[in-house]
Amino acid sequence: MIRPQPLQPVNRRSSRGAALVMALLLVAILAVICAEVLYQFRVHRFIVVNHQQKLQARYIAKAGQNAADTLLLYKDADDPRVFNIPEAPFFRYSCLSVSFLPGLGLTSAQEKKREDMLSDLENMENCGRWSLSIPYVLDDIPLDMEITDEQAKLNLNAFLQRVQVEETDPRAGEINFTYNEPLFHAVFELFRLQALRHEIPLSDDELRHMLILLRDYIDYGNINGSFDTDLVSYFDYGDRIIKMKNGPLDSLEELRYLPDMSDELFEAVRPYLTVYPTGREVAPPPGQRDRPGVPDLAGSDFDPRVNVAAAPVEVIYALLMASSYLGGHEPTMTIEQALEIAQQVAVENYTKNQVQFPELMPDGKPTGTTAAPAPPPADPLATLSPQVRAAFNQMKLENPGGRPLRFWRVRSSALTDDGFETVITTVVKVNKVAREIVTLYFRED
Repeated sequence: MIRPQPLQPVNRRSSRGAALVMALLLVAILAVICAEVLYQFRVHRFIVVNHQQKLQARYIAKAGQNAADTLLLYKDADDPRVFNIPEAPFFRYSCLSVSFLPGLGLTSAQEKKREDMLSDLENMENCGRWSLSIPYVLDDIPLDMEITDEQAKLNLNAFLQRVQVEETDPRAGEINFTYNEPLFHAVFELFRLQALRHEIPLSDDELRHMLILLRDYIDYGNINGSFDTDLVSYFDYGDRIIKMKNGPLDSLEELRYLPDMSDELFEAVRPYLTVYPTGREVAPPPGQRDRPGVPDLAGSDFDPRVNVAAAPVEVIYALLMASSYLGGHEPTMTIEQALEIAQQVAVENYTKNQVQFPELMPDGKPTGTTAAPAPPPADPLATLSPQVRAAFNQMKLENPGGRPLRFWRVRSSALTDDGFETVITTVVKVNKVAREIVTLYFRED
């Protein structure tokens, strides 16, 4: 006979401990889940806010582009009276310091003269028109629009100048060019100046060879009466092989293909160069339309002349040095002479841009009087020889505001409170006759 086992007493304390452990485990799991939810919420909120800030900066920068296009289309940016008012001096100016030229064999008198010139320039508020700057605030976000005249730069595609031939000429119906030597000298002097300023170890021969290869990369058709033959077949660009383009440059970035072209030199010369037609559009010669191998821009005329009135000092300097070659292989002006005259030309341009406005009473009403006009400045080109002066004037673009086509670079940037910035850069062609504006280049950073 099996005896029943006696019932064991229940350990209530152990049951309560297990329940407590389960409850704590559940609370921990819920805490982890809540923490993860809150973390994901914060992450998504951060992403949404950042995306909102980026979109805000982007669309405000686009608004700046639209505003600049409207100004260029319906206002005359070449007229200083339109923008350069005393209450809002929109033009930015810059001076070129010659302090980077120590040890060039200057006499004590020349050194003293240079120090005096530098002192005078440092005391000036403005020196040389550079660009049109329009600051603005939109939705509490600062917007900056900068408009630069592309025709105040050296046009690399103008290395080739179209030659007009008579219909009886055997070359009629073909694309005929000649080399623009004065512009070649100007670009070389600009490269040499910037290499000196930034201490880039390139000799004059290396810089000149680089530009000869650039011209070889561009040229095509009949050059000076004979068919163009490439000096080299290609450029080594990293792991890529770049064949000779035999046509106009589409962008300044193509300069990077050149041997010995460093990032530092490229950034140093880029602000002073352009590749856009900045001239008139012409019909391609008969038989050349849509012909394979003929560049798309064969019907464009690249104007080598420069709008000196809006050019930076570096470009004026390069033009002066190029004008002093006088058919030789070396300039007849020294670097110091060209720098000094270039500064004076820039100062004269600044003086011309100062507009006399009627004096105002405290209530804002005109008094009927105007400030006495400043005496005309001395001609900075008066010290040049007639030959150099004539060569310089041939490289100047007269009356740019009266031309039907104008080319401008527009840079708009917007910066939010959280540090998100969008920069949009475009190059636009303005047709004043047709009231039309066309974007030729677009970049967003």
